[in-house]
Order: sequence, then C-alpha cells, then structure tokens
Amino acid sequence: MAGAQPPPVRATTGETFDVRLEGIPTSGYSWELDPHGLSGMVELIAAELVLPPGQAAGGAAVQVFRFRATGSGEARLRFRYRRRWEAKPLRETQVSVTITAAPAPG
Repeated sequence: MAGAQPPPVRATTGETFDVRLEGIPTSGYSWELDPHGLSGMVELIAAELVLPPGQAAGGAAVQVFRFRATGSGEARLRFRYRRRWEAKPLRETQVSVTITAAPAPG
C-alpha cells in the first residue's frame, strides 16, 4: 500500500482538524490511533471510513480521524496500520501537531 506521509497540523485551541490516512479495509487492515500520543492536548471526537465517489468494493478508502485541539503545545499522533488479530503492524506513521492558544476574547 503506497501512501504519502500525512502533513503536519497547525491548529488553535478549540479548533477541530482531521488526519486522513489511506488504506484498503477489505484486506482486513485498518488504521488505529495510539492513545498515548494524545498527551492531553488533543481529543479524538470521531473516526470514519470514507469511500471515494464511485469506488468499487475492495478498493482503497480513507480513514478520517477528527480531533479537537484542547491545549497548546506540540504533540505527535501515532497511527498503526494492522489487522486486529496481529500484534505487529504492517505500517506505522506519525503526524506532528502544533497547537497555539486561541486569542482571548475582547
């Protein structure tokens, strides 16, 4: 499975952002988030599988992980592409996240 490294993310506290990872779910593999990378600065709020328009069954799809920035600083989100019944992932990737504090209202 080919795929580009996800780009770094820049967000402001309170904003939501997506991490999109390509895979082939019918192969039994899926992306999973390593919860240890959340570090209290980001919160996972949704995860879904998106098929491209007109995509036939068995083809590539995109797993979309939606996060909310809850604190400022730097974090690394880690993802593993694996089958649930196998301990060793086929692939791993990381996404750098930089979160800045939202300006104070007023």
